[in-house]
This record gives sequence, structure tokens and C-alpha cells, in this order.
Amino acid sequence: MSTREGASPRKSAKKASPGRPALRELAKQRTRQALIDAGLELFSQQGLEGPSLDAICERAGCTRGAFYVHFGDRDALIAAAMATRRQHALGTLLGAADLPIEKVLELFASAMESGAFPLPGAVRSSELVAACRRSKTLRAEHHRLLSATHALVTERLERDQAEGRTRTDVEARSLALLLLLAEAGAELLFDLGFSFDARGGAAALSALLRPCP
Repeated sequence: MSTREGASPRKSAKKASPGRPALRELAKQRTRQALIDAGLELFSQQGLEGPSLDAICERAGCTRGAFYVHFGDRDALIAAAMATRRQHALGTLLGAADLPIEKVLELFASAMESGAFPLPGAVRSSELVAACRRSKTLRAEHHRLLSATHALVTERLERDQAEGRTRTDVEARSLALLLLLAEAGAELLFDLGFSFDARGGAAALSALLRPCP
């Protein structure tokens, strides 16, 4: 049947509202995040090998069946927890402020002095190393996270070099590796309970990074 002349065309169908598939996906994302949060909390309290999967699922408010929808095994959950923790640390130190590296080092020192670094409840470095030695999955994930951190710091240093804030007689990748080693060393010293001057160390690193006179 043709449309009568002058009659307004039929209104287009209403925009589809989020349906059940979208709601199911949202529920899955929430369950996955709840498992990661529960894992982070229990790993920090009991170590990486301490809490059982049943305990993690109970803390997350889900079943073992739900766990295996998201993670193939315990190591997959640990890897996801590692990534979440690393992203939080990077967001704190290299986040939206987009500061030059010298300012980032000042923030890092302040975080160490205030107890905000290492992250409260973080798994000890020795446990992480042991887990990476045991599991190829965890070692590969930790390598990926370290590589991503190295790339971000390198990018920031290259920008600082271009703006004349950082010395250019050493390539940015090598300077970034130095900072990565300093961060890992700081975590280890904290684990060992060794007292040191975080602000003085950050100032020394800043002095080494500044352009030569």
C-alpha cells in the first residue's frame, strides 16, 4: 500500500535498549572483577599460594563454575591480579598528570615516605619471583608488564629529552631501564625492612638524568 500524499512517514523504530546479551556481558565483567579483587585481597593477606580457589570464590560471591568461565586456572587469576596491580601503580605515578620524569621521581619518593608504595597489602617481591620461577604463564605475564612499563618510561624520557629536560648523551631506553631497576630495588629493600632515604635517592636519580652542563 502506498503512503498517502501529505501523510507523515512512519516513525523509525525506537532505538534498541540494552538487551539481555548486554546485561549478561556486564554481569560477567562484574564477576571477573570481583574475582580479581578477591584474589588481590587474599593474596596480600596469605601470599600467592595461600588462599584456596574456594576461599577466593567465596570472597567474590561466586561459584567455582563461574571462576572457570573467566580463568582457566589459578595462575590465570594471579596473572590478571598482577596486571591490575601494575596498572594501578602506573596510573598513580605516570597517569593523567603527564609529568616530566623528574616530577614522577618526586611523587615516587613521596609515595614511599607515606607508605603508599609499595601498594598497601602488596605481595612480597620474593613471592612474586618464586611464582614466576614456578609458572611459565606468570613469568610471561610479568615480562609483558615489565616491558610495557619500560616502554612507557622510555616514551616519557624521549619527550623529556626533546624538551631539553633530560640528558641526551644516553639513550632513553637505557635510562628507562635504570629507573626500572631502581623501582624493583626499592620494593626489595622494603621487603627486607632496610631503611633508606627515598627522597635522597630520587634526588640523586634526578641529578643523573639532568642534561650535562
